[in-house]
Amino acid sequence: MANEYKNPRTCILYGEPGEDPEDCATHGHEVDDAPNVKTGPDRDDGLPAWVEWNGERFETPGFEEVARLCHDSVSESLDGEDIEPDGVTFNGCPSWPLALGII
Repeated sequence: MANEYKNPRTCILYGEPGEDPEDCATHGHEVDDAPNVKTGPDRDDGLPAWVEWNGERFETPGFEEVARLCHDSVSESLDGEDIEPDGVTFNGCPSWPLALGII
């Protein structure tokens, strides 16, 4: 089932032993819905197959690419602009980590 205007249910990149992977609030980062984002059904790697923003659908990158986008000082927005991992572009398009609910 698609997650409409919500972040994914499980944080896949963070968590320490003893933390609940189903509860991102235990990982020290805020869970905050990205603006106007819908996510598709989860793939086998736990990421949604696609993210929709402002009526446009974007295929989610692979797990390794998403991990890189989260840990570099420069990330990428859904529409391909270089921005900070927790940022949005001037037109409001969120970064991949933000859209996926990772940060």
